[in-house]
Amino acid sequence: LSLTYCGASGETKSREIHPLKLIYKDKHWYLQAFCLHADGFRLFKMGRIVDALTTGEVFTEYEDDIPPFEVEEPPLFMVHLKLRIAERLAFRVYDEFPRSSITPEPEGSLLVETDFPMGSWVVNYFLTFGTDLEVLEPADLRQYLAAYAQKIAAHHKT
Repeated sequence: LSLTYCGASGETKSREIHPLKLIYKDKHWYLQAFCLHADGFRLFKMGRIVDALTTGEVFTEYEDDIPPFEVEEPPLFMVHLKLRIAERLAFRVYDEFPRSSITPEPEGSLLVETDFPMGSWVVNYFLTFGTDLEVLEPADLRQYLAAYAQKIAAHHKT
């Protein structure tokens, strides 16, 4: 196959591959393949394949050389969070956080205190709560989230 693939870095590249296996793991489909460009086995997340065309090239099967499927996950950096989330999003709070980390407050909001994996995705995740989430701690995350939201607002004013 000839792929147009958008990697996790956001860069879209063309790749020639020998497709080997489709694998479903953690709510995602992956294509395990031998990448001719990288000269090695690679995993391609199916949702990131922008385009795929058959090349007509035929290849022999890779017998015992196929490595076991493993999604490389970077080590998690955990941070202690203290969040206040509006009562109207209680369904999300109970779906997405450990029950032991949730304390109902007298006015109805929910206080969430938990250790949470940090990464570039966290700000986008918190933005899905809109104004129904308040980051109480850590202060630097609260400030970063506020600055990021201001950037979004400024971007949409022009």
